[in-house]
Amino acid sequence: MNDFAFNVGVMVKSAREFDPDEQGSIDRESSKWIPKVFSNYGDPAETGMSSPNKSAIMAALAAGLMGGASGGLLGAAHDAANRRGAGRSTLLGAGTGALLAGAPAALLAYMARDKGNKDISSIMRRLPKGATKRDYLSDTAVKGDMDRQNMLASALMVGAMR
Repeated sequence: MNDFAFNVGVMVKSAREFDPDEQGSIDRESSKWIPKVFSNYGDPAETGMSSPNKSAIMAALAAGLMGGASGGLLGAAHDAANRRGAGRSTLLGAGTGALLAGAPAALLAYMARDKGNKDISSIMRRLPKGATKRDYLSDTAVKGDMDRQNMLASALMVGAMR
């Protein structure tokens, strides 16, 4: 059986299946609220994973609180301009603001975390068992993604300076 595959002209190891210990570690990491904040190169590659559902809940709560507060203030200003006490407009503004900020934030957080977990898992299948964060970051696909992100950020900064 061939142990290598060609991918865009680059020879990479073909994908492998995770053993039960490795799968258990991935499941444990992908159920956490947030990934390890201060990781180092010696940590296992899966320490960058966390639960998409829990990420969505945190994003929805944070954005919903900010949107609700902003909407509530706008509703209270509307009530004050119409010489009414704080009431329906304040509550309606708070609810609308929370919904309009929280729902997209939850959706985006879920999609981003799910994609991140899938990317880490996919690259780990091409790395040897026990791969570290350094091995993960040394992968050509990961390097290419980081280079594209850096080039885009640089282009946006240059564009903003004009």
